[in-house]
Amino acid sequence: MWVIFLLSAIGFAIGALIIFSIGWLVIHKIEMHINRQDESFDIEKEVYKEIKNQMKKGDK
Repeated sequence: MWVIFLLSAIGFAIGALIIFSIGWLVIHKIEMHINRQDESFDIEKEVYKEIKNQMKKGDK
């Protein structure tokens, strides 16, 4: 009886660990994707500012 309880508890713990690991990996991947998009946006914003400054200098 105790053996069945221990085996089921171990099985449940392993299953929970696997589900937690998969969830963490998915969330980590999404977070990395968002960070890459933010970096890309910052670069585009800097390029836009440079072009805007050059256009202002060209108008003078």
